[in-house]
Amino acid sequence: MLSSVEPIGAMILRTPGLCLPAMRSAPAVAVLTGCLLLLGGCGGQGDDPLYVFAAASLEEALTEIAAEFELREGRPVALNFGGSNALAQQIRNGAPADVFVSADVYWAEDLARDHLLVASSYSEVLANRLVVVGHESSTWEMSDLGDLPALGFSHLSLGDPEAVPAGRYAKILLEGVRLANGSDAWSAVRASVVPAPDVRAALALVREEPRAIGIVYATDYATTEGVRLLFEVSDSMAPPIRYVAAAVAASTHPVAAARFLAYGRSEAAAAVYRRYGFVPLEGGG
Repeated sequence: MLSSVEPIGAMILRTPGLCLPAMRSAPAVAVLTGCLLLLGGCGGQGDDPLYVFAAASLEEALTEIAAEFELREGRPVALNFGGSNALAQQIRNGAPADVFVSADVYWAEDLARDHLLVASSYSEVLANRLVVVGHESSTWEMSDLGDLPALGFSHLSLGDPEAVPAGRYAKILLEGVRLANGSDAWSAVRASVVPAPDVRAALALVREEPRAIGIVYATDYATTEGVRLLFEVSDSMAPPIRYVAAAVAASTHPVAAARFLAYGRSEAAAAVYRRYGFVPLEGGG
């Protein structure tokens, strides 16, 4: 049986990587699913964990917030971090989730259209921004995003631009950068892109490969050693980056899910998010 005082660190799960060799292999998906089902069957109503599926970029901040929620409410929280697209698919496939925190509106709306989220609980809660990073030993210099294609890097590490929010944001950003030859920056670098299952995996490649460059969230860069800031993207240059939180319609703990979402919008939670570089949105944090 899970105790309400069990350290939250023992209950953090990570959605397996799918694209990079350095990430966990496909069989880990079965292990994750088995762990979730096993945990879901433990204990009585008061001991059941609240399952929070959240974007990988929220790991440090949300772990701290969830730990405080556990102390206040006496209910354990199981955190599953990964790419928002992978988490949304897990929820769609019936994984035992109570709360979903997506790194963009797209995947939350994808679930909401099929009534898989509680519409009244849906809110945009946080903002973030993008940065360009290199290995800590790199000597590249950038004064503009138009400089990126000429840097001579081996790989451009992104969240999968066809699915992962951070990668999609980066693709939209580079498509809007016009080069001197009339093409856009995305067209110039697309062949070098290495798609990652989430933003943390994208950063891992940059840490390990001195000739790689990454485009990631500023909050992830701020909590990662071994990488160097090359360029900070202003809000005026990038598409709005918005995190969405909502209760899952199939939640077996709807009251606890609502209380967790309310705590996530409290000033105490907002202070934690600000400390990690996120911008709580009015009415959402």
